[in-house]
Amino acid sequence: MKKNKQVIAVLGASGFAGDHICESLLEKGYTVHAYSQAKPKVLKNHRDYTFFELDVNNAHSLEGALQYDCIVNATGFVGGVGYNAKNHQQMETSNFLLMKSAADLAYEQARYFIQISSACVYANEVSEGAREDEGFIGLPDAANHGYGVGKRKGEEYTKLLFAGQSHACTIVRPYNLYGPGDDFSDKAHVIPALINKLLFDEDVHVWGNGDQVREFVFVKDFAECIASIVEKQPKGILNISGGKDQAISIRELVTMLESIIQSGKKISFDTGGLSGQLVKYGDNGKMRQFDLQLKTQLVDGLRETILWRLEELKEQPQKIDHLPEIFVDKRHVLGEKMIKS
Repeated sequence: MKKNKQVIAVLGASGFAGDHICESLLEKGYTVHAYSQAKPKVLKNHRDYTFFELDVNNAHSLEGALQYDCIVNATGFVGGVGYNAKNHQQMETSNFLLMKSAADLAYEQARYFIQISSACVYANEVSEGAREDEGFIGLPDAANHGYGVGKRKGEEYTKLLFAGQSHACTIVRPYNLYGPGDDFSDKAHVIPALINKLLFDEDVHVWGNGDQVREFVFVKDFAECIASIVEKQPKGILNISGGKDQAISIRELVTMLESIIQSGKKISFDTGGLSGQLVKYGDNGKMRQFDLQLKTQLVDGLRETILWRLEELKEQPQKIDHLPEIFVDKRHVLGEKMIKS
């Protein structure tokens, strides 16, 4: 591919979304300056990739360039619904400060800025087919209240900062991201949490009655959308969503995961557990206007995610020792399925 002259800075480049965004930008021929507080496990061996260690909250400028064609803010303090529900103040403050710090840097050093927010800004009353102009109606769901409010405050600060300025800004609200590189710790979101339970738990207990409806966005599709947004530079706020057609109940999700992993374990649903909003999916009309697409079928994305998790466990002997041999062997089966698909 012909080299693109534009230089893009990615903040939070070592994170889950940030790492994939860097990959997509490099594939499209951009020069990428990657900023993160922690170095990635493996630095990308690419002539157009440069890594800079940086704490966004304590940075007055980006050292890689005086002026960037675009800065993408992929920083965030994230957790699953269980963690979020117990740490509202931390989630609100941390996410607002990261978005504010990134916006301040972009205001000084970017011609165009992409601020990545979250679909958690949407309230229960607009959670079905939420449009971009409904982001400040009501209050975010109680379980994710602090996180959602922090993202809202970051969005508002960004809009006020860039209002009337010659350099443009786009705020992006992705729905539930999943895929290789996801967080499988005790802060995990629903897909990695369920994968862990199917791999490690004796019996699988799922929060909620299983009727909750969600949509899931494969992280590589999301990264490709961000790279396209860098190119097309739409203005305003933009959902990254599969819409109603790609929404699925948690019960169906568990069934799909079990059909891939084939753990044979007893699965039960805990109606007393935290479950968040009952139905949550976005309107993707604005996405279609800019020809942004989510190409990966959920079952294929889940296979790739599970395969990545099994490969990762090979590097963690303390965990692989507790994993039944059938799951270790399943790496080959999943890999073959992915190649055929």
